[in-house]
Amino acid sequence: MAYGVALLLIKKENDKEIEVRYTEELRMDYQKLLDLYPFHAEYNGYMDYYLDISKEQLTDVYEQTKSYYYGSKKERLKESEKQQEYLNSILARTDYNLIRIHIFEFNLY
Repeated sequence: MAYGVALLLIKKENDKEIEVRYTEELRMDYQKLLDLYPFHAEYNGYMDYYLDISKEQLTDVYEQTKSYYYGSKKERLKESEKQQEYLNSILARTDYNLIRIHIFEFNLY
């Protein structure tokens, strides 16, 4: 089994939630996330973990849990710049007011 991390950008109005965007582009370490934050766990054949955060919290959460990219110094710098662009594009959006971090288990085979 392996784990992935996705962000769901959600517009919450009254008691209704509308998923605006789903992305796996921002690379965060699932183990660091689980160690640092109180996720809600659900099991439906696979494990799923959920944590709701505000837009203002995203930068701090990302900085604490970003995945290490293996490669040459030049490749790491390029990946770091790309990740910063992803983060900035998420923060620049105005069509959501809640971020749900979703850690999901999947089978590699």
